Amino acid sequence: MLRINPKNYDAVRRHGEETYPHECCGVLLGRMESEDERVVTSIARAGNTRTDSPQNRYSIDPKDLIRIQREGRERGEDIIGFYHSHPDHPARWSQTDLAEAHWFSCSYVITSVEKGNAALTNSFVLLGFDEHDKKFADEKITVMNDESDSATIRLATPADFPAIIPIVNKAYEIETFIIGPRVNAEDINRMSQKGDFLVAQDFSGKIIASVYVESKSDPAYFGVLAVDPSWQGKKLGRRMIEAAEDYSREKGRKYMKLTVVNLRTELPPFYRKFGYIESGTEEFLNPRPLKDGVKLHLIVMSKSL
Repeated sequence: MLRINPKNYDAVRRHGEETYPHECCGVLLGRMESEDERVVTSIARAGNTRTDSPQNRYSIDPKDLIRIQREGRERGEDIIGFYHSHPDHPARWSQTDLAEAHWFSCSYVITSVEKGNAALTNSFVLLGFDEHDKKFADEKITVMNDESDSATIRLATPADFPAIIPIVNKAYEIETFIIGPRVNAEDINRMSQKGDFLVAQDFSGKIIASVYVESKSDPAYFGVLAVDPSWQGKKLGRRMIEAAEDYSREKGRKYMKLTVVNLRTELPPFYRKFGYIESGTEEFLNPRPLKDGVKLHLIVMSKSL
C-alpha cells in the first residue's frame, strides 16, 4: 500500500497536466513502513530528459536523482518510488515502464492525462530480485485525509522511554488533584515489565503519542494514553486506541478494559464512542500524593474485541 496526503497526491496529478502532451516525471520521498507499505512525505519534480519521444517516454537525469536523494536524506526521507504521466493513455504500466524500472520494492505511480486533465492514478510496486525476474504488482493508493494518518505507530523500545515521559506528563497536567508529575523513569521501566508501550512518531522520527498496553491475559488493558499537545484534535488519540486494540487482538485477547478516575467526568462519554461501557469500579492506587480533601476511585470500562 502507498499512503500519500492530499497535497502531494494533487501535486503529482497537476504535474501531469502541466507537462501535457508530454510525460511528466518525479520522485516520491518518505519512509518504508514495512515490506508492503510505503508513506510519501514529499515529492520532488524532475525534468523529462527524453527528447526523442517525450510524449510516451520519460527519463530522469541521474544528477537530478542523486541531488534529490541527498536532499531527502538530509530531511530524514528516503526514495520510496517514482511517478510519471501517460498522456491520452491508460494509467497502466507498459513493457517499456517495466524495462526501465530498477528500484525494487519501490512504488511506480502512473497518472493518465486525458486531453490535458488528470484522470485515473494507479500505483504499482516493483517486485523481484534481479532484472530477469522483476515484475510489477498492483498497489493500493490510500490518500490520507487526516493529518494523524501521516504518523507511524509502532512498538516502543527502551530507547523511546525518555521521550514518552514528558508527553505523558504534559497530557496529564489537567489532573491537578494529583500532586507532582504523572510518571517518571522508574514508573515507565516498572510498567514495561508487565506490558508494552506503543508510540506514534512523525516523519522526522519524533515521538508524538504513546499508550500503555497489557495483553498477556484477558481482559487486556490499555491506559496512560497521551498525545503531544500540537497533535491533539487531529484524531491521533483514536488511532492510538485502535492500535492498542489491534495489538491485543494479535495476542489472542478477546476483551479490553480501561480505567478512568471518577473526577474526569468527560472521559466516560469519550470512550463510549469506541464501544466501551462502564463495568465496575476499582480502588485508586497511585504513589503520588493527592491534594487535601480529594477522594478518588476508578471507573472500569470494558468492551469485546
